[in-house]
Order: sequence, then C-alpha cells, then structure tokens
Amino acid sequence: MNPRLGFALFTVLCLGCGSPPAHLSEADIATIRRIEQEFVAASVARDFDRILAQRTADIVWYPPNAPAQNGPDAVRRFLSTNPPIIRFTATPVETKGYGGIAYNRGSYSATVVVGKDTIVDPGKYVQVWHRQLDGSWRIAFEAWNSDTPITAVVPPKKR
Repeated sequence: MNPRLGFALFTVLCLGCGSPPAHLSEADIATIRRIEQEFVAASVARDFDRILAQRTADIVWYPPNAPAQNGPDAVRRFLSTNPPIIRFTATPVETKGYGGIAYNRGSYSATVVVGKDTIVDPGKYVQVWHRQLDGSWRIAFEAWNSDTPITAVVPPKKR
C-alpha cells in the first residue's frame, strides 16, 4: 500500500472514531437569532450589502414563485427587483445544529407596497447556516413561502 494512502486512511478512521460534534451552544443560537433580526432590519432598509454579508459566497435562495437564486449576484438582482418592504417580522420556531452546521426555521410577516396596494404576506422559512473558519455564522441556504394562496394574491385572468 502507498504510504500516503495508508496515512490518509488512518487519519480518516481516527477522525471517524472521535466524539460526535457538539450541539449548538446557547451563544450560537443567540448569535443566529440576532443575525436573523439584523436581516429583518436590513430588508426594510433595502441594505443589500448587509444582507449579503450575512450569507456564504455560495448562497442559494429558494424564493416563492421564482427560480432558485444561486450566488450573491443573483440574490442581489432578486432583491433589487422586489417591492419595498415597509414592515417585516421574523419569529424563529426552532434553531438546532451540530458542529458547524445549523438550521433555523420560523414564520414571518412581510408588508410590501406594490403600486398603490399594500400587501401583507405571512409565511414560513427555513435556513441552513454554516460556521465559518473564524467562528462566525453565515447563511448558506434559504427557502421561504407564503401562507396566502396564490389565487388570493393574483386575480384570475378574464376570458
């Protein structure tokens, strides 16, 4: 057997025999939830730089009624084409994780202005967070969808 291959196999086996990754600490959960509330404020302020600074370089967004947005440039374009949010709340329901991976799920309510209409959109979300090498947490994946049936938002086409 190649000595390098043997060492690599030995290393993998030793790492696999170690203790399981630790649950998230209360401090990690508090950090994730603080960043989530910073996202709420940044969304109302339309501060796209602040929003993107909270996400990984390979961020993937799954917004409702739209294709996946892959990477910061796509997310920025998506954000810039959305109507202004005038009120926004995010209420976490569960934040859990192990080691350097966490998920956060909850509900939201966003109030947006479209033309002369003010629309309140309640819904739910899920996020996958990755701990960075510097110990900070960033969002790597997000998906959310509305609790409002699409027929209530989009009037039926006239025949």
